[in-house]
Amino acid sequence: MTFEQIFKEAVEEALAPIKKDLEELKRTTHLNKYDPVLTVDEVMKFLKIGRTKASELLSRPDFPVIRACGVKVPTHLLIQWIELNTDWVKTNTNYFEQAAI
Repeated sequence: MTFEQIFKEAVEEALAPIKKDLEELKRTTHLNKYDPVLTVDEVMKFLKIGRTKASELLSRPDFPVIRACGVKVPTHLLIQWIELNTDWVKTNTNYFEQAAI
C-alpha cells in the first residue's frame, strides 16, 4: 500500500461520521418539509404571520409571487427574498445591534 492510499483511507475513515451527520441533516432540515411552491396558508405558517401581514407581503412588488395559477410563492425565492431584506435591515438600520432588554 502506498502512502497516498493509506492517507486517503485515513481521511475517509475520519470523515465518515461527519458525512453521516451531514446526510442526516439534509434529511431533517426544515426546508424539506415544504413543497417547492407554497400556498398563502403555507407562507403564513412558514413566516409565522397572520392573513393581514401575508396580504401586505403578497401586494409588495418585490415579493416573489406567482398569480398565474392562483396565489403561489416559490419556496427558494421566498428564502432569497428573506435574505435580501434581512441584509437591507442590517445595512440600513441598527436593528441587529440593539441589546436585548
